[in-house]
Amino acid sequence: MEKQAVAKAYVLSDGEIIEESTLERYAIKQGESRALPSDRFGSAYGELGLVEPLYNLEALAQLLELNPYHYRAVKTKARDTAGLGWYLEAKTNNPSEQQREIAMQFLENPNPYKTLTDINNNVMVDYDSIGNGYYEVIRDEDGMLIGLEHIPAHTVRVHQDMNRYCQIRGVKKVWFKRFGFENDVDYMTGEIAPAGSIPAERRATEIIHVHNYTSRSDYYGLPDILPALSAIISDRERAEYNISFFENHAVPAYVVTVTGAELDEQTKQLIRRYFQQDIKTHISHPNRVERKDFLFRFSE
Repeated sequence: MEKQAVAKAYVLSDGEIIEESTLERYAIKQGESRALPSDRFGSAYGELGLVEPLYNLEALAQLLELNPYHYRAVKTKARDTAGLGWYLEAKTNNPSEQQREIAMQFLENPNPYKTLTDINNNVMVDYDSIGNGYYEVIRDEDGMLIGLEHIPAHTVRVHQDMNRYCQIRGVKKVWFKRFGFENDVDYMTGEIAPAGSIPAERRATEIIHVHNYTSRSDYYGLPDILPALSAIISDRERAEYNISFFENHAVPAYVVTVTGAELDEQTKQLIRRYFQQDIKTHISHPNRVERKDFLFRFSE
C-alpha cells in the first residue's frame, strides 16, 4: 500500500498556526546542549584529595526521573539481581554450627529499619543507574560485625589513596575507610592513624564499593546506560521545549491533519487564512461567514 502524505499543524487559541515540522525543528535545536548539572562537591576534590568521577554522579542518578524506560529497566535488573531473596553458602568445607548461627543472625537482622534484601536492592539500583554501589559495614568495639547499611552512591567520592571515602550531604561531611583497611580513620577529619589509636566513637566505619568496571577509571564504575545518554537528554529537552512553547504562546485549540497529497504554499496560505481570519469572524459573528470548500479532520 502506498504511503499517503500527511501534513499536520496546530491551531493555537490566539489564531496562530504552527506546523508540526517547525515545532520539531526548534525542539531539536533547543536540545543540542549536552551539558550536565554542576557537581556539588566543587572545590572539595582539591581540598580533600578526592577523585572526581568521569561523569556527574548526581546527574546520572537524576536520569531515573527523566526516562520511564530507563527507570523500569534499572528497577527490574535490581529486583532480579538482589530482590528475590538470599541464602547462605559456606566458603569452608566444614563450617561450625556456631559460625553459621552468627552469620545467619547478622544477615537476618543487618539493620533495624531494612532487611538484607532491601539493602541489596538499593545498592543494585545505584549500581545500574550510576555504575557504583556502596555498603556500609558497622562493627562493635571488638571488631564484630553488627550492622549493614546502604549509602546513596551519588553522595560518595573516593580518595586518591583508595583507602578512604568521603560522603557530603549539604554542609555535613563524613569519612569512611575501605573494607579490610587495617588502620583507623577518623570519621570527622579523615585522618589515618594506627589501628586502635582512635577512640571507638570517632572511628570511621567501613565501605564495600561495588562498581561496573570501566577501563577509563581506577576509582569509579560507569552505568550501562551511558551509550544512550544523548538520546535520553534530547528526549527530555524536546518534551520540555514543547510544553514551554505552548505555555508561552497559546493553548492548542485544534490539530489539523491533511492526508492524501503534498500541500503547496498557496494551499497552506488558504488554510491559514481560514483559521486566522474566517474562524475568528465566525466566532464573533456566526452568520457572516460563508462555508469554505475545504475538508479538514479536527482532533480537539
